[in-house]
Amino acid sequence: MRLREFFAEDAINLQLQSTTKDDVLKELVGLLQLDDKSEQTLVKMLKRRETLGSTGIGASTSMRSTASRCTTSS
Repeated sequence: MRLREFFAEDAINLQLQSTTKDDVLKELVGLLQLDDKSEQTLVKMLKRRETLGSTGIGASTSMRSTASRCTTSS
């Protein structure tokens, strides 16, 4: 299995417009096309995950991960 098989093309944006961490999270979650309540829940969960320790891996790259019932795949 290849890494790219875990991602949907329409849920990837390499040209984000946001400049703050909160806005980037909202913009990325928006790509998942969830209902408003699920979007808000997922953003809140991702922010909470970030308080446990940075998910940054360098060069403006990070791997966000959190378990959520808001999405059908992780």
